[in-house]
Amino acid sequence: MQRGVRFRLEGEDWLFLRTWHDGFKDFGPETLFNLTQDPHETTDLAPARADVVAHASKLLADWWAEQAALSDHDVDPLMTVLREGGPYHTRGELPGYLDWLEQTGRGDAAAKLRARHPEKTKGEATLR
Repeated sequence: MQRGVRFRLEGEDWLFLRTWHDGFKDFGPETLFNLTQDPHETTDLAPARADVVAHASKLLADWWAEQAALSDHDVDPLMTVLREGGPYHTRGELPGYLDWLEQTGRGDAAAKLRARHPEKTKGEATLR
């Protein structure tokens, strides 16, 4: 589950994504791409460009505040889904997905997911 903002800064186009739930994909909490130099979004610049991340975070927060003020509801649907356990298609599916990753030679990806989601892998049976 993500929200993002696309913007122009320093004469270049940027894309910033804030991730609340990674859907068991390889997304960190903040991702930044320079679309002018990297249109295929292959290099995450968030670690190296804290200044641009701060600018983008403010743009996203300002957008959210504007939308919240206009809404007829006092609950953000994104927060509702998070409280329900995340995206429906991921609920209870991590153990099977980890097994599939390992069976298809991607144990490194499975290990990363286990590290990022320890609360969802507690008590799981050995999947090998």
